[in-house]
Amino acid sequence: AVLPFENLGATEDEYFADGITEEITSRLASIRDLGVISRTSAMQYKENRPPLEQIAAELDVAHILEGSVRRAGDRIRVTAQLIRASDDAHLWSETFDRPLEDVLAVQEEITESVVVALAITLDVGEFAGDPLATSSVEAYEEGLKSQQAHAEFTGDSLLRAIHHAKRAVEIDPEYGYAWYGLA
Repeated sequence: AVLPFENLGATEDEYFADGITEEITSRLASIRDLGVISRTSAMQYKENRPPLEQIAAELDVAHILEGSVRRAGDRIRVTAQLIRASDDAHLWSETFDRPLEDVLAVQEEITESVVVALAITLDVGEFAGDPLATSSVEAYEEGLKSQQAHAEFTGDSLLRAIHHAKRAVEIDPEYGYAWYGLA
């Protein structure tokens, strides 16, 4: 379940928190092998937030994604965390600080990062059961940086690609795609 992200700022920023919640719910729902509770069912916890154990039992879910949004001037900070309901353990957490130039672009960027991180952490979607994939979000991000640098295909970019691929295999020595990129 994706709980409504809390707006920790001014009342006029409520739309941004609701937008992040909506985007993440929608994108997670599109991942195969991942059941996501509807936005309508999760929204009942916007104003009244009982303990996560109770929410998980009421919604019959194994994991809960919660987060907050706050703004300072022209910057926005979004914090998201994935919690395993059975023992209230944090499986993943990230804070995103971005300039608030284009609200929709910022929402999309943060949503994409959260979705990839959760898919890796929960081993679902394109990452499910792939023996060459990684279970480390940090290694995966280094692998993406390596791919991007390699695509530029200049002397400097190829050196950056090697650097990022090396970092990826240092983080996760079993990350087959990073080894492939390094080769």
